[in-house]
Amino acid sequence: MTVRFPAMSLTPGAVPTSFVRGALSSGSIAIFFLIYWWLPNGPTSPRKVLPAAIGAGIFWEVVKYFYFSFLLPHLKYGEIYGPFSLSVTLVRTNLESVM
Repeated sequence: MTVRFPAMSLTPGAVPTSFVRGALSSGSIAIFFLIYWWLPNGPTSPRKVLPAAIGAGIFWEVVKYFYFSFLLPHLKYGEIYGPFSLSVTLVRTNLESVM
């Protein structure tokens, strides 16, 4: 399975889905690492923070996959909001992502 970017003229081919998922997972882990490393008031070592960041990042990706694959198709935003369903979906996804 591949993800295609028709609007991007620089990449004429397709990007493998595994590469995209790996990049997103790595980004999630990096964000959690930076939050856990910089946010505490006291000094923390990266060696203590890394296992928690990896666990949180993997858990985040699993929950995100479950939400987009199984829950979101059953919410029927298109029937309720009509042409505004995309914007409502994005706002709700961001709201739930922050919580």
